Amino acid sequence: MRIVSRLSSATFLLCMLLIFPLHHSAQNTAAAGYHDYAGLSSALKGLAQQHSQIVQLKSIGKTGEGRDIWMLQISGTKGPDPLSKQALLIVGNAEGDHVIGSEVALGIASYLAKNYGQDEEVTKTLDTRTIYIAPRLNPDGAELFFAKTLYEYAGNLNPRDDDYDWKVDEDGPEDLNGDGLITLMRVKDKAGDWFADDKDPRLMKKKTADTPPDQLFKIYPEGTDNDGDELYNEDGPGGFDINRNFPHNFGYRFRGTKVYPASELETRALIDFMTRYIPEFKTQPHRNICGVLLFSKYDNLAAGTGIAGGTPTFPQPPSGAAAGGGGQMRRMFRMGGGRGQQEAPRTPPRDPQPKNTE
Repeated sequence: MRIVSRLSSATFLLCMLLIFPLHHSAQNTAAAGYHDYAGLSSALKGLAQQHSQIVQLKSIGKTGEGRDIWMLQISGTKGPDPLSKQALLIVGNAEGDHVIGSEVALGIASYLAKNYGQDEEVTKTLDTRTIYIAPRLNPDGAELFFAKTLYEYAGNLNPRDDDYDWKVDEDGPEDLNGDGLITLMRVKDKAGDWFADDKDPRLMKKKTADTPPDQLFKIYPEGTDNDGDELYNEDGPGGFDINRNFPHNFGYRFRGTKVYPASELETRALIDFMTRYIPEFKTQPHRNICGVLLFSKYDNLAAGTGIAGGTPTFPQPPSGAAAGGGGQMRRMFRMGGGRGQQEAPRTPPRDPQPKNTE
């Protein structure tokens, strides 16, 4: 869980009011089982119908497979209208395999709706604030979590050429042993990096300098080399990690064609919801959002070092440049229309956004 935008003290307090009473509600929701797309849609529609005075449900866009991206608006009946109140946006399940995020978001929505008018803090919060909740930003990817054969997949299902062979999604995993799970498999290979543990051969250990080559294995995701390129499952279904598809710090090494910031329908749907100008309102109706609470494993907004995001690409000075002397790069420019010149060191641009947000 990360707060990915700087919050005012009032909004931060609002986050705390949401988080602390969350525990009981979220546990009850998750205990009943995770919701697939149909189940989640039904639960959200039921919540909006039962609490229609304070809860509105709408689709902010469609996925590549035609599923709705649901957004809840929850706001009390007193005080300013919902679009005039300071708002918090809550987003869950941006990664397809992080369905717990949608359960937590749904738990928050249920708690707020059911306790408005019953709990003093909840009532005060909703009468002075608006809460937007997108429980499942990546419904296509999440649906794989409920498929007959289960495997963890974070991206959406937008077909993509991941291995640059002008084909899409042609080499995905297969359940070779029929256990209903996509796991890992090992293949004997003298060029491998792993060997089986002596006490429990099901366990694999990293090779050492004295490991005999005939005991080495390579490890692959479960499946076959469908396209005969001696790689296994390198171009499966989809897709792109929605949480890595936002413009900020989109400077990492990506795989696949047609990849650019906000390239995905789900990403653009959320950005449009937050920023799009709507003529009938003569404004950006959701400019009242002043904070974002993201239930996620990681993202390219609050990314630190060590994951594939959070490293912006900016031009750097040549490695041979030195401070002072003839090796220093200098910039020449005209002054006042004459041929005067001034020397100035060439410095790299700075990222205007902080890498660590609070």
